[in-house]
Amino acid sequence: MISNNYYYNMNNYAYRPYFGAAASSAPLEKPIEVVQKTIEDSVNIFSPEPKDEEKRRIRNRAIWVSSAVLVASALVTLLNPRVSGKTLRRIQAWQNKARIKLEKNNHNSFIENLYRTSVETSERALKFFNFTNTFNAGKDMALQKLLTQKAVSRPDDNLFLKIWKPIHSTIASVMKKPCEIITKGFDKVTLNTVTSGYKRAIKKMDKTDDLIKLYMNKLSPDEKKIIEIKLREIADIKKYFSEENTISRLSEQEKLMSNLETDFSRKFDTFRKGFNKNDPQQWKQHIKANMSFWAEDILQPKKNKLIEEGNSVVEKLTGNTNKKGLYNDIIDILAPKLKPEERLALEESVTKTSKNLKKSNWNECAEYFDKKRDLMLGSALSDGLGAIVSLGLCGLAVGTAHTKEDKASRALTLGFPAIAGLGTSLVLAMRLVPGVKCLLLGSAIGGAMSLVGAKSGQYVAQHMKSSSPESIPGNTLKPTSITTNNPQEVRLNA
Repeated sequence: MISNNYYYNMNNYAYRPYFGAAASSAPLEKPIEVVQKTIEDSVNIFSPEPKDEEKRRIRNRAIWVSSAVLVASALVTLLNPRVSGKTLRRIQAWQNKARIKLEKNNHNSFIENLYRTSVETSERALKFFNFTNTFNAGKDMALQKLLTQKAVSRPDDNLFLKIWKPIHSTIASVMKKPCEIITKGFDKVTLNTVTSGYKRAIKKMDKTDDLIKLYMNKLSPDEKKIIEIKLREIADIKKYFSEENTISRLSEQEKLMSNLETDFSRKFDTFRKGFNKNDPQQWKQHIKANMSFWAEDILQPKKNKLIEEGNSVVEKLTGNTNKKGLYNDIIDILAPKLKPEERLALEESVTKTSKNLKKSNWNECAEYFDKKRDLMLGSALSDGLGAIVSLGLCGLAVGTAHTKEDKASRALTLGFPAIAGLGTSLVLAMRLVPGVKCLLLGSAIGGAMSLVGAKSGQYVAQHMKSSSPESIPGNTLKPTSITTNNPQEVRLNA
């Protein structure tokens, strides 16, 4: 029989403290509380706190879940602190601008010192972040070797290695297949991001082409022939962006990285052997000279070539600052025969097409290349492990509940929403969405799922209570006593 406690828990879950008896033992309690307070203050500016106690508790529970997702996602980032290429490029751009200003302002000592400081600061930041990426890649590669590559025993192994290597081989035998599945899953999501981007770009191209064909009726026969030739050229180039050809090019990218792990290991061996044990000053110089992202250094020439080839294809359609593309040529022919609003519609369509093509091509040649490079070094395993750790810590709020009914209500309003929010954040990262957007969208999804869970819990509780023996006329049951170790719950029950 379902106890009265169940109905109490489901109807009053919103009145319970967020961590219950486990509050003092939850490792993420303090950072979640700080983020929660910040979000609550921001929400209160635009939406005053509800006067109804139950609605207020539900809203605060949703804010707690959003805060937990933010903290958990940040923890994943801390466990795998990969600095994006976009961030590094921005720092490099700031450095270049400051250097140009420094060269132009060599008469004012204050301004000169200001720009010199900017150049030096950005240079140190670049080196630090690049070396962080190198350290992170080395950690990912070590974890991947631990979980997927069996140890090779040698006759000269010491006692520790003789014990450890069989254990290591057993771990690798069990974990190799799951690790490969995880990595392929991450890769598939990112690959689909590239192909789906090209599909959207092709749809934009088709609409632009249809618009051009519509306006061709206003041209002379000779002008029509010129545009028809250009449209055939566009159709031939469009095949380059097909899913089949895109996947083929992405497979070639993987082949370009086939020796990455070996080259990275060699770079590490050279770095490790370059220290002079008796000269601490030489240590600093040696580390300073190697503070770059080694994996990027190894692959940068190949990446630059891919970007150049991709840009050349796109520019045949959209042009660049020095040369017009096929669409620009078509606009020049059509423009004199079009009304102002027709010309504007065509130019806007070409602009949108150009924007989609450039973004999709950049995702293929730069963003996917970087993501694939990290996956080859084992980033998927580190991200997955970080997510498991984060969810495990957040799950203490659910797992330490006193009763099964309490666990059910917490799972609806805390557990499942936190998993959904963090999962959303990870999937968005795999889909090449910038890091800040991943955190914010994941947090929003978690909060929304908590509200849905709250409403679901109320509906289930009311439905089950209406069908319980107590609700049948003439049937009375004595309420069962509520036993709890949580003083706050005793007070609430009273």
